[in-house]
Amino acid sequence: MDTAELLDWADIQASDRAETGSLLAAEPGPQVQAALRVLRRRWMEIGAPPPAPGIDELAWLHALLRFIPEQLEGYRGRGVPEAVARATLADIGRHVAISRTTNGHFGLETWKWLTEQASGTLFQLGRLHFHLIPGPAGIPGLRAGEKVLGMHIPETGPLRPGLVQESLARAVQFFGECFPEHPVRFGHCHSWLLDPYLARQLPSDSNIVAFANRFTRFGELFDAPGDAVYFTFRTRDMTKLAGLPRESRLQQVVLERIGAGGSWQAAQGYLDLPGVSSP
Repeated sequence: MDTAELLDWADIQASDRAETGSLLAAEPGPQVQAALRVLRRRWMEIGAPPPAPGIDELAWLHALLRFIPEQLEGYRGRGVPEAVARATLADIGRHVAISRTTNGHFGLETWKWLTEQASGTLFQLGRLHFHLIPGPAGIPGLRAGEKVLGMHIPETGPLRPGLVQESLARAVQFFGECFPEHPVRFGHCHSWLLDPYLARQLPSDSNIVAFANRFTRFGELFDAPGDAVYFTFRTRDMTKLAGLPRESRLQQVVLERIGAGGSWQAAQGYLDLPGVSSP
């Protein structure tokens, strides 16, 4: 697979193509080779711990791109449709663009997330990402060793309830066909969007409120002020909050709570997947 094909599969945006192409033009050095070994070792390993730090983010990007042919071969072995493969791999280009927005230069700050995307157990199915993971303790009725679908929200537009419902239905069908050895009954989300405070502050007809209300929360809340700022404004600089925009109600709520001395928290929740009944 040549460079142009790799860039197309990864959906690298025009503003990032020259630098990404230059990256691929170089021979893979020791760090890239080490990253490739990690990706191969983690393939189809459900619940693998995240890779340890020590490899440069651009080496991770180089490795992720070079891993695409192997990833596609693995997908074909599972019967993953090409459209799903393309939507999933497009997350590489999306995160390269996000990294430029966040830091002001070419890079891949979120390389750790993309190692999950490259594990063969995470897919974009419509509006949402679904990740086959070990079921966390605390979900009622969950059996020992049972897997669930971790749910994540890519930056691809409004979180409309109809799109979420369609995505859930697609996930049930997809994993039933491509991973029949791992029947799943529950979806799971761990996010600051499930912080109960958010639902109390946003309008009741908010897409975010509708999404959060799908879940039954369980477990403890954990402080995550940086998550709210990063995912709302794409910045990690907590020293310049006063200069951030307050155009949407979400932006206002995020900044007002921090300004008042509060802290955003992350919560866990589960939901029953549509059309799946308990044995």
